[in-house]
Amino acid sequence: MTNFRKSESHSRLPASSFAVLLLGGCCLGVAPVVVKAIDLSPEASAFYRVALSAPIFAAGTIFIARNVARSTETVHWLSTRMLYLLTAFIFAADLVLMHMAIRLSDVAVATLLTNFAPFFVGILGLIGLTSRPDVNFWFMLPIALAGCALLIGSPQSTDTQIIGSILALSAAFCYACYVVGVTELRKRGRSTISIMTVVTVVSTIFLLPLFASQGFPIPTTFETVALLFVLVLIGQILGQGLTTIALKELPASLSSLVLLVQPIIAGCLSWYFLSEALSAVQLIGMSMVLLAIAGAAFLPKHLFRKN
Repeated sequence: MTNFRKSESHSRLPASSFAVLLLGGCCLGVAPVVVKAIDLSPEASAFYRVALSAPIFAAGTIFIARNVARSTETVHWLSTRMLYLLTAFIFAADLVLMHMAIRLSDVAVATLLTNFAPFFVGILGLIGLTSRPDVNFWFMLPIALAGCALLIGSPQSTDTQIIGSILALSAAFCYACYVVGVTELRKRGRSTISIMTVVTVVSTIFLLPLFASQGFPIPTTFETVALLFVLVLIGQILGQGLTTIALKELPASLSSLVLLVQPIIAGCLSWYFLSEALSAVQLIGMSMVLLAIAGAAFLPKHLFRKN
């Protein structure tokens, strides 16, 4: 992610980019509800999600390549390609784990836990794989962990829902690793559209064996085709695309806003369309995690420093 000067004011940020960020977050929040409702296995829906979006991202790469001079970079040639493969593999694992978690648990809970990634990014920073976490991270992490404990260990939670929550946290860890990989690729001069193209194409290849193990399922009803269209167009292309475009001009801290919008949208849609309602304990846990994410992103750093 791009580093921004501390003196930069949020009021000077382009309103259009902020609107694009919100829209992208709302689109991403639609995807979990579709995954839960669609008549396909988690492995199949994950495969279609990347396989059908890959040609569109590839077309965008070709279009941009015609208008941008090719890079003559030769440094880290082999390691960059290995990093591409590793990042794509992690993204594929993240999709499968996330789709499985959504099918096993409540949509809102699974979506929120998969958005625990910023804290895993901070932990990865402790071992030098990315930038080290700031002081806010340390004060908000216990609150987030306590909230997760309430979400996973609610008295109303079944064994299946607990497994789904654990898978959601595993997906969050994979997504954190994916973010670290993308950040390193960006540092090496790779464009966003080229990264998304390679990741979706290679993820499709990685997911093909899982898709084959399901017997190559093909949507047979209009409802399944329509939901798949929504998942690919809104959940993947618009969601990922709009968010990536907006974050080029907005401070990195605002990326947490997307993480706050997703579970809220997913929770409202799952309540309306799937009749999923959270218990009081789960609502308290969700509020604690949302508070921790917001605090880690937006609270002034000097509040937690000793005088």
